[in-house]
Parts: sequence; structure tokens; C-alpha cells
Amino acid sequence: MTVELFALCDGAYNYNGKLTIVGTLSDIEVSSFPTKVNIGIAIKIKLEPEETIGDNLAIWFYDSEDSKLPADVNFALDAKPIKRVSYISVAANVQGLPVEKDGGYKAKLTADGKIWAEYTFTVEQKH
Repeated sequence: MTVELFALCDGAYNYNGKLTIVGTLSDIEVSSFPTKVNIGIAIKIKLEPEETIGDNLAIWFYDSEDSKLPADVNFALDAKPIKRVSYISVAANVQGLPVEKDGGYKAKLTADGKIWAEYTFTVEQKH
């Protein structure tokens, strides 16, 4: 399994395996803390012939102190092994991710409990 794309954005959509990504981001500005933010997630995974992943693909979120946030995103997949290279496109939109303070946050892509990719983003208060 190779993660070819892992992006946070304003919105992500999957239309028959084609990803549409709106407004990629690495920094989020908010007016005050605590708050809740809305973000999109776009993922493209490459599977080699006969390779498969379990059906436990998920995004876990962590705060600046590496504490897990209560906002997991779980994906139901039907990824059966096939005889050629294949791709899986995944899109999700998270509404109300809880953010308590400014700093660095992480979104971690996991499959069957193993971390495959990590995306770091910053949340800051507007001045």
C-alpha cells in the first residue's frame, strides 16, 4: 500500500473514483478558542497486484500534545486483491473537529491500526 495523496482541504469529494479537492490547507485561522473547525480530507492509495488492505481504514486526529481527539473518521472499503495495480480514492468532510488551543495538530491515516501517513496542520487565532 502506497499513499500517493493525503491532503487536508476546505472540501473533498469522490465522484466515481475521481477526487475533487477544494482549497488545500496547512493553516487554519479561528476567531477564538475553544472552537470547532470543518475540514475536508482527500486520500489516494495505490495497491500493487494481489495487495490488499483491511476494511479498517481511518483518520485519527491529535492535538499539539499528541493527545487523540474525539473525531475519528472511519471508511468502509471493499478492497479485494486484483491482478493489476489499483487505486482507491477516499474523500471525507469533518464537521466540528474540536480545537482547544492554538498549535500544531495532526491527522494520521491508519489501516488495521498501523499509521501509513501523517499530515500536520496549524490552528491559530486571528489577530
